[in-house]
Formats: sequence, structure tokens, C-alpha cells
Amino acid sequence: MVFDGGVLTPEQTAQIRLAADELRSWAWCTEQEASERLSELLAPDPADGSSRGRRIR
Repeated sequence: MVFDGGVLTPEQTAQIRLAADELRSWAWCTEQEASERLSELLAPDPADGSSRGRRIR
């Protein structure tokens, strides 16, 4: 899943609490990094930015 929270301040970032028992992994990613990590069905097309499949935001 991808959650786009916009640009967060350091204070907002410090308040985020993740449920460790519910997550296998997590990462802060730029759009480019997310595109590289997501499957082709979810990643936007680098040529035009359009989604090739359903993208969760």
C-alpha cells in the first residue's frame, strides 16, 4: 500500500506511530523510489506519469 501524506514537518513525522506487529517493512520514498518498488500494476508510467493500474493514494 502507498499512503501519500504530502510533505510533513519533522514534528509531524516524529508523531507517527507504526504498528510493528502489522508491518513487515516500511520506507519513506520519493515518487521515483515508490515507482521502482511498486509492481508494474501499481506504479505510474514513467513516460507520462499515468497509472497503469489502480494506485492507492
